[in-house]
Amino acid sequence: MAKRKSKLTFDDLAEKYFADKTHTTKEANKEKARYINHIQKDIEHMLPENISSDQLLKMQTNFKKRFSPRTTNHLIFLIGTIFKYATQRKLLG
Repeated sequence: MAKRKSKLTFDDLAEKYFADKTHTTKEANKEKARYINHIQKDIEHMLPENISSDQLLKMQTNFKKRFSPRTTNHLIFLIGTIFKYATQRKLLG
C-alpha cells in the first residue's frame, strides 16, 4: 500500500524547483525541458515518498538505452537535485 505523507506530487516539487531556478540561472529552461521531455512522464503523478530506489534504477537503465552516459547522469542528477531542493525547503511530509 502506498504511503501518503506528502500532498505534493513529484511534478509539483519540480514546478516549484524550476520556478525558483529561473531567477538564478540561464540553464533553467534547458533543465526544465529535460525534465518535461525525459523524466516527467515516468514519475510526475507519484508522491515523492513512494518513489523507490528500485524505480530510479529502472529509470536509469531505460535512460542508458536511449541516451549517452552524460545525459543519463544529468537526468538522474536532476531528479536528485529536485529531491534535495524539496528537502531543504521542507516541502516533503
